[in-house]
This record gives sequence, C-alpha cells and structure tokens, in this order.
Amino acid sequence: MAMRQTGAGARIRLTRAASQQGPGFSPEEVAADARRVGRALARLSRLLEQTAQSSGLSSSQYRVLLFVARRPSRASELATRMDIRRPTLSSIVNGLERLGLVRRYRAQEDGRGVRLDLTDAGRAALEQVECDLEERLGGLITSAEVDARRLSGDLERLSAILGA
Repeated sequence: MAMRQTGAGARIRLTRAASQQGPGFSPEEVAADARRVGRALARLSRLLEQTAQSSGLSSSQYRVLLFVARRPSRASELATRMDIRRPTLSSIVNGLERLGLVRRYRAQEDGRGVRLDLTDAGRAALEQVECDLEERLGGLITSAEVDARRLSGDLERLSAILGA
C-alpha cells in the first residue's frame, strides 16, 4: 500500500516516531500502525456508545458523569477539561439534570459560577455503565487473548498525552 503524501512536518514526526520504535521501523510502518490504532479506537468508541445507550445514556452524558465523578468542578472548567464548548456542555447537563443524575449549584467562591456534582442516582448510573463495560470489554480481551495490563498501560499513557 502506498503511503499518501504528507507535509514535511508530518514526515519528520513519522520519521522521529519510527526511530523511537527502534531499528527496523519505517515511517510507513508507524503510519500504518497509527491507522490501525485509530480504527480500533473508533470501534471501541462505538462499543462504549452502545453500552452507554443500553443504560439510557448517550456517550456524551457518560463522559460528563465520568469527569464530574473524578472531580466535581465548575461547569466552565469541565467544558475546558472535556474540550467541548460551554453551550454543548450546558445541553448535556440539562439532560442529566432532568434525569436526576447531576445537580447544579452556585459556586461558593464567587456566587456567579455553576458547579456540578453527581447525585446518588448519577453515581449508580455511572457504576452501571462501568460494570457493563467491564463485562463487554473483559469478554473481548479474553477472547482476543490480549495482554490486558500492557494494553491498559499503553492506553493510559496515550490518555495522559492527550490530557484526557
């Protein structure tokens, strides 16, 4: 398969990435690996979406619950951390609030900002999706004979680089 034309900067990054992989890795192999990883992540994203939907949530709602559970914060900070626009977050939070999964309250620091926290029902909904994901992904990992610890570590490193 021929590698598509890339800009000089992309070519340099691919060459650097190939050299970091060790001898015998070409920029074309690194690019092919990147495509395969991207495709696998897209399929895993679809699995997450289906799992969240089976619990009555969208994948965006699941992400908001996950971020708020990690650290209750101001809505503006959460939008920044999630890399989404504030109106988008507001729409997602409105739905979660209607479902009784999050609550909004005024920030005590200045009284103007809005903070978000999970309700008990929100924690239960998040736990349900997490358990369903455990079951579905655990089955995939087992059937594919994947080294789960290595995969988990690799994904954590990628996640840290992305700031997710």
